[in-house]
Amino acid sequence: MTDNRTFTLDDQLRFARLSGDYNPIHVDPVAARRLLFGKVVVHGVHLALWAMDRLVAQHPALHSFAALRVNFDSPVGCLEDVKVHWSAGEGAIYSARILQGERTVCRLRLNAGQGPAGAAMVPSSADENVCRDRTWTEVATAEGKIPLRLPAETFELFPGLARFSAGQLAAMLAATRLVGMEAPGLHSLFSAIELAAREDQPWAPDLTYGVRRADERFGLVDFAVDCGALAGRISAFMRPAPMRQKSMIQLAGMVPAGEFSGQRALVVGGSRGLGEVTAKLLALGGARVTISYSSGEGEAAAIAAEAGGMGASIDHVRLDVARDGMPPAGAEPWTHIYYFASPKIAPNGRDEAFDADAFDLYRRFYVDGLARLIAFAQRSGAPTATLWFPSTVFIDTREKGFKEYAAAKIAAEQLAGWVSTVYPPLRCTFTRLPKLATDQTQAIGTSSVADNEQVMLPILRGLAGKPA
Repeated sequence: MTDNRTFTLDDQLRFARLSGDYNPIHVDPVAARRLLFGKVVVHGVHLALWAMDRLVAQHPALHSFAALRVNFDSPVGCLEDVKVHWSAGEGAIYSARILQGERTVCRLRLNAGQGPAGAAMVPSSADENVCRDRTWTEVATAEGKIPLRLPAETFELFPGLARFSAGQLAAMLAATRLVGMEAPGLHSLFSAIELAAREDQPWAPDLTYGVRRADERFGLVDFAVDCGALAGRISAFMRPAPMRQKSMIQLAGMVPAGEFSGQRALVVGGSRGLGEVTAKLLALGGARVTISYSSGEGEAAAIAAEAGGMGASIDHVRLDVARDGMPPAGAEPWTHIYYFASPKIAPNGRDEAFDADAFDLYRRFYVDGLARLIAFAQRSGAPTATLWFPSTVFIDTREKGFKEYAAAKIAAEQLAGWVSTVYPPLRCTFTRLPKLATDQTQAIGTSSVADNEQVMLPILRGLAGKPA
């Protein structure tokens, strides 16, 4: 039995209201773009309940499970197509894989229970919608209770489960609330859930949880969970928080006053990451800077306000390089344009195959966007500007899983060389950068990266004709 599904942001918001799990990685596109996967991802329990709904639709006599195991192997983004395939084994055991293309994103194993059809559970009062921002020490020692509740709206999303065990469904909703809102909370990633029915025990009103194992090396935590008639374990990771760049106060001592005076700079993609560091260093050195953002208006405005508080000049403007024309420079042309626009950079898990779709996405940003920027410079009165963009040392090191990314950067380098030949005195140049501390390099566990400002400042000085 195979069923297909595409989850929308509206689906996600409905499930959040149902479950009480409002973690921003699941419901906030602006916040999610800075998190581990660079996109809104579907709640793991949302996927699991949808799969169970499809199973029960085909087996209406299935009213409960004696045991359930779910492994969440890979994230599913909004508007990404998935399919679930269930197969039946001996002893009323059902197994399923949820696939995205050929990639398994979720695995389920359900042993059918003997319980009667479920009655509707009266919902408790709604939980406080606070997503806890916990330290690792707090997560590693977390314990508490999550109230069980099963709003009637559950069956609008999952009509096939209308006669399923109310307690078991409520426990699964409590599980996503535990991981996404309580512990690890804000910086969480659901990994697995295993539950077993205990027919000799009555239902408790809450899901009680406590840590049984915590491994800081990988940010992994296992919880023992118990609600009387059901008990088991939940595994989750503590994922990295969005990368924060140094403040202008922290950077001020690196840049002499007036070092970049006279420079009129446009920093495309300057609301975070390397673009943010570049804009701050230039402004501290006396440059008049405009940063562009695609969706992070609040972040861009905060950077501009921070600069203004230090007597520096940073303006901000919205720009989607995939759709919009470039912003006008005003009365004076840009002298320098820095191009940091990028999609989320993710490794290709099937390294032996070339992912044409991934390459096409990178190409649209690094080549097509750069070409539009070059054309903009030519017609905007800035034909003598210096245009710079970051390339990557992955071209030289051939980092496994990044051949599509490297290929697109090579194409951008070739375009830069062609422009400098055909359109002098417009100067188009690049630097192959090492791995740096940005939202793009977030990973579970530890990772060694270079300091952004130590790498970027010599480059900016070289582009300004200053000693590095």
